[in-house]
Amino acid sequence: MQCAICHAECKEKPRTTAESSVMCVKCEKWSHIPCVSQGNRKISTKNYECNVCSGECEDGVTDEVMSAGNGMEIASKLEKIMKKLEKLDHIERKVGLIDDVKKSMDDLKDKMMKMETRIDALEVKVTESGVGQAVVDEVQDLRDENEGLKQYLRINNLVISGIPDVPEVDPKQAVIDLANYLGLTLKEDNIDIAHRLPTRQKGKDRPIVVKFAQRWCKEQLMDKVIGEIKQKKVIDTKGLGYTAPNATVFINEHLTPNMQKIHYQARQLKKEGKISSVHVKKGKIIVKKSKEDSSHTKIHSLQDLKKFEE
Repeated sequence: MQCAICHAECKEKPRTTAESSVMCVKCEKWSHIPCVSQGNRKISTKNYECNVCSGECEDGVTDEVMSAGNGMEIASKLEKIMKKLEKLDHIERKVGLIDDVKKSMDDLKDKMMKMETRIDALEVKVTESGVGQAVVDEVQDLRDENEGLKQYLRINNLVISGIPDVPEVDPKQAVIDLANYLGLTLKEDNIDIAHRLPTRQKGKDRPIVVKFAQRWCKEQLMDKVIGEIKQKKVIDTKGLGYTAPNATVFINEHLTPNMQKIHYQARQLKKEGKISSVHVKKGKIIVKKSKEDSSHTKIHSLQDLKKFEE
């Protein structure tokens, strides 16, 4: 005879209370009394009816559930299953969100391609027809808008210069090590991609461009970098633990080629004393006319800088 719940042997001559068994008067299946008592339930050995026959448990309950022993264990297992389902649902929603973001990025790229074609066509018309300044301004506005879209696609990116460009230095791990050095904890899941950028200068370490999976990772890292700069601390390869000749490590926003030109020109104006400060935040170039000036001007094009050149 086997116990209907735990499937262990039901002994005809039990030696202890734990081995005692009882038979259902209807289905004639045997069960250990401890298995069916559920801790505090009193069992009548004369007219005992199992859970199925008594209607307390629906017919067809699986052996796996019955073998859980008592209600508390079943509840515990169900709770674990529910937590796993919730986790799977969270992952599914997260994956769905990532897919939505990627789709939005693809749509944005498609929009930029169409806009670029439209701008080129307008410029041809402007050149051929000799139209007025209003049309020229409209074309420039379109170019500025398209440039803004291109920069937005780099909103989660940073460029790190100065990291030794040797095979044993993995770009993604280098970013994680830099974050750790600055007091942040980053995991590989926080980084979408990290790779070396090409450079025309032979013998110079290629910079690393990193795209973070979440924007807060990039912003927290930049906040730490700015904090180091304010304290006049230098981030260098020696401090990061590299054995190569010591070099300063620079961390900057990933600007489009056009925005790089604007940023360079703004820095030149600062050197000439025509503006007091220039910095980049979230892909935007921001300048300040003087230390006393409380306003900050966002620069979208070289034309925007002309008013500071006088």
